[in-house]
Amino acid sequence: MCVAVIASLATVLCPGRWLLLPAASALGAFSGLCVSCSLWWPTDPIAGPWVPISVAVNTTLALLVALIAGMTVRTLRLSTATHRRAAWLTLAGCVALGPVALALTPPLVAHRIALNDRAADERFQSLRTAVQHTASDANGQLICDGSVLQRYYSGPRFSQEDWRRITANYVKQDGYFFMVYCHEQGGYTIHAMPARHEGDGTRHFCTDESGRIGILAFFSIPLGCVTREDEVGSLSLIVAREAGFHGRRVGGFAVFEGSEPPAARGGVLR
Repeated sequence: MCVAVIASLATVLCPGRWLLLPAASALGAFSGLCVSCSLWWPTDPIAGPWVPISVAVNTTLALLVALIAGMTVRTLRLSTATHRRAAWLTLAGCVALGPVALALTPPLVAHRIALNDRAADERFQSLRTAVQHTASDANGQLICDGSVLQRYYSGPRFSQEDWRRITANYVKQDGYFFMVYCHEQGGYTIHAMPARHEGDGTRHFCTDESGRIGILAFFSIPLGCVTREDEVGSLSLIVAREAGFHGRRVGGFAVFEGSEPPAARGGVLR
């Protein structure tokens, strides 16, 4: 849409050079896409190989849109100075949109991450309280029942589908994955982590029936938490694993994205 508006305005203002505008639009789109990809390369390893194809397709689309827009309006003329001034101002605003958006992105992302971190902390603490109350009132027999946990939960909302899945699957809310993993004999592990480290959040949460709070030890059997003394090494392991998170598994749990229910327990639901 923005490409079409810019091409149309530029063609009306400089009708004699309208054939140069599609090439300029394609070059601008290509440059912008390359800069965007260099700054925000996709974390999903499956998406990475598609980036060059996406850049090529979008550059071609920008060329075609600019060409069609120029051909459509090349016979139009602005009759008054006021109209030309308004067109120049509109064109300048459209051109400035990209740099302004680029400048505003870092603070906006930082603000979103801060909100995600705060909501994740509240959800984690409330989940912990809900599990502890459930374990105390039901002698640990109902902590794997999400509908029971929901009665004691008072944090930011989870959907009803989340409550049906959360006791054996990762569920996603506000950029974080959450799960209550039930062990045998009443044990449990509550885990929360960002979907993209430093992209959706910066904190990791884990607690278990021992009451300790730390980082999830992915390779422990059953799943448990690493105490704060070992957090640095464990966090490095988690970040390394998150690099392949969208490669379909997390700590032995299959990743499911979308609305379809998983065929087996142990998935990640949005």
